Amino acid sequence: MKKINMVLIAGLLFSMTMLVAAGSIFAVPASEQLYYTKTTGLSAGSHLLRFSLWTVGSGGTEATNMIWWEDKTLNLTSGTVTTYLGSVTAAASRSGLLGDVDFSQQYWVQIDAVSGTAPNYVYTPVGARTKLNMVPYAMHSITSESAASGGSVPSVTAGSGLTSTTTPAGDITLNVGAGAGLTVGADAVAIKAGGVTSTMLAAGAVTDAKITGPISAAKINSTGLDADKLDGKHYSDITADTDAKVSAEASARMAADATFVDKTRPQTVAGIKTFSDQIVSSVVTGTAPLQVASSTMVANLHADLLDGKHASDIIAAALDEKRTAISSLPYTISASGSYYLTGNLSTMGMGITVNADNVTIDLGGFTITGPGSTNSGIWMNGRTNVEIRNGTIKLFYAGITEISTSGARHRVINVKTIGNANGISLSGIDNFIKQCTSANNTVNGITVGANSSISENIVSHNTGYGIYAGDSASITGNSVSYNGSNGITAGIGAAIFLNTISNNSFSGITTSSSATITSNSISYSGRYGIYPGSGSTITGNSVFYSQWSGIQLTGGYCLADRNVAYANNRALGTYPNITPSGSCTGCVYGLNVAP
Repeated sequence: MKKINMVLIAGLLFSMTMLVAAGSIFAVPASEQLYYTKTTGLSAGSHLLRFSLWTVGSGGTEATNMIWWEDKTLNLTSGTVTTYLGSVTAAASRSGLLGDVDFSQQYWVQIDAVSGTAPNYVYTPVGARTKLNMVPYAMHSITSESAASGGSVPSVTAGSGLTSTTTPAGDITLNVGAGAGLTVGADAVAIKAGGVTSTMLAAGAVTDAKITGPISAAKINSTGLDADKLDGKHYSDITADTDAKVSAEASARMAADATFVDKTRPQTVAGIKTFSDQIVSSVVTGTAPLQVASSTMVANLHADLLDGKHASDIIAAALDEKRTAISSLPYTISASGSYYLTGNLSTMGMGITVNADNVTIDLGGFTITGPGSTNSGIWMNGRTNVEIRNGTIKLFYAGITEISTSGARHRVINVKTIGNANGISLSGIDNFIKQCTSANNTVNGITVGANSSISENIVSHNTGYGIYAGDSASITGNSVSYNGSNGITAGIGAAIFLNTISNNSFSGITTSSSATITSNSISYSGRYGIYPGSGSTITGNSVFYSQWSGIQLTGGYCLADRNVAYANNRALGTYPNITPSGSCTGCVYGLNVAP
């Protein structure tokens, strides 16, 4: 016998008597109670529910279409409602007796979940209404219980089909005898999800001969169904046909359209192609991902490597090829070129002697250490264009020195000269000193010739001058402090800007004539804050706590404007913050703050 599992359809069953009238048989209530079961979406547990009969399957109003109701509290299992309708006896919980209802009419049962408190209950429908089938039944109809126990079902009347009154709702197993099998029309058999399984198919429980009539795809659960053929073809046949068709279509497309790009096969493509997305190659290392015949340069092509090397590697290699290593001292440079230290070096004599022009010495962050107070770390005599950078020179008579006024255009960058007699001493002209530190030297910190630039240096705790510069020097952005003489001393026409100068034993700034002294901060000078030569311009400076005058204008014909000078004359003498106009011949005073 063939078996088909059927989904339980919730319905209405009740005890009945058989009434013959005009040759027909109708089911009518034998008592006031109807047995009712339905699976709902309610959770398991106790619920207050209202059961009601309606004259319409949906919509309508309680006043017009609800003919009977009763409220009762039920304890649900798995969300299934099982009860006898008409069993409520309390008059306040029902509208009347179920037996008074005229069951010759068509009705629908509605379940409402009841919330709130009496008399202000709120009724929320639980699912759709259930139709009561009060139409005539065939004489040979039996209940689902008898069918489940092996009863014979000669026919099933259209409508709700086979239902079960078991609780909870279960499947109905229908054994179909030999012959044509199960004949259906217009999807008359509702099969639950997963009802026809691959196991049943494999066992031959369902065959083409046993199923006639239309069954829609929506009624068949295909999950996990692995068929041998599809439309009479195996998988290999279908893929072979598809590949052949795609290949033929691609070939035809390429033949007809020279701009068509097929990524799956070698192809020569005519014309310019523009891609809005990345072009990614999956070719493994060892095979060139791109071949180019043209030697013309490609604009905006940014590569990571050139012949397998990064740009930094190429630059380093190029520099190494042209640089000469200095690995011991003393060392003499006799030819122009680039030189570099290989490590920290010490000497009991001279450090590096430069006997050539156009030389670069890269200390590489290393230190040259001398014998104490003699010789020089780097020594030059009449040389031009020598650059020294990136390191430390200590314990020499001179850290870096050019002894001839004919020397010129030397550059010292990011070098520390510490614990020497003179830190940096360049007698020639046009020198450039930047971002250096010259400290704790027993004579001067930085000494340069005319027309030199000294910027962004730290010059402190030197026994003599902090910075001593020749005529037309530019001295900018330096920190000059705790030196034993003047902080900054400069020649004729010097330009001194934006320096911070403090706690120097003599004057903060002292210049020859025609100097420009602007926007400096000078404090705690041992003598004058600013002591300019005649014809100098002193503007925008802040000068305070000098031992003597803040700004001493004694040379005559100076311009002093927008300076702030206060709390000077710490020696408690007769020194003013700024020299009075009557004491400076030809001087012009602007808006200074000098109480």
